[in-house]
Amino acid sequence: MMPSSAVTAAPARAPAGVLPARAAVRLCYTVALLATAATATGLLWTGGSAPEQVTSVRGETVTLFGEGLYRFESVFKGAGHRGTDLVTLLLGVPLLLGAVRRYRRASVPGTLMLVGVLGWFLYLYATMAVGAAHNEFFLVYVALFGASLFGVALVVNTLDLRAVRERVGDDLPARTIAGFLVVTGLFTVVMWGAGLVTVLVEGQAPGTLGHATTTVTEALDLAIVVPLAVVAACQLFTGRLGTGSVMAVPVLLLLTALAPVIAAQTVSQLRAGVELTTAEVAGPIAGFIVLGGCAAVLLLRLLRALQPSI
Repeated sequence: MMPSSAVTAAPARAPAGVLPARAAVRLCYTVALLATAATATGLLWTGGSAPEQVTSVRGETVTLFGEGLYRFESVFKGAGHRGTDLVTLLLGVPLLLGAVRRYRRASVPGTLMLVGVLGWFLYLYATMAVGAAHNEFFLVYVALFGASLFGVALVVNTLDLRAVRERVGDDLPARTIAGFLVVTGLFTVVMWGAGLVTVLVEGQAPGTLGHATTTVTEALDLAIVVPLAVVAACQLFTGRLGTGSVMAVPVLLLLTALAPVIAAQTVSQLRAGVELTTAEVAGPIAGFIVLGGCAAVLLLRLLRALQPSI
């Protein structure tokens, strides 16, 4: 039997916070490598035939991009993909590598940031794998989709949620973040839902559908992003700050990334000859800059609340 002094002398172990997993790190490097190859190819491959017009399954005339990796996309979507590639290559991949570095050092804020960045790659390449016109990089999109999905699962599994909860200080604007998530979730439902309901009632197809057969972005947003935002908000509102923080970071980072992505897509589309009015250009860009700016501020405040010295 141990002496009582030995029992009382042993201090309670503090939560480890993060126990980095080699498998998660390897998946992250795989995502970075494959994403670099996919985005660089999308940007640099410019060969192809002149744009041609095709008839969609709904009998509408659609002009194909006709160039490079996205030659089988409509002009609107093909040029948009190139804008997304530029942001992913210049911002997404460096952010991923930086977050992996902090994750390997067992940084709690760095680990949450890694969850968020992997969530962005998961969202992006889920869209490309199931929504992009089939091209030479289809299997790469599938690999990125799978690696990002299981990367998120592995990284979250290495987090001690109790440690995350104990690290959160009074500086965490939990209710502000929760309210922002609810508002953006409702805004997304109204933005996508109103248009989708209208075209269903009128028996038409969404204007941006082109020659595709369904709308993938809307499906992912309404089925995954909006519920994730609402559940994260509920967790934060009810004081479950560990789980709420982990769930909020991917949504906040996604909203932050939308501003440069929308701007890059719009510039690429204009250069490709897509006709957009001044209101169609300035409205979305200004709106997403405001939305992304608010999300970025809240994301930084959340991470700083976990580790003031970040």
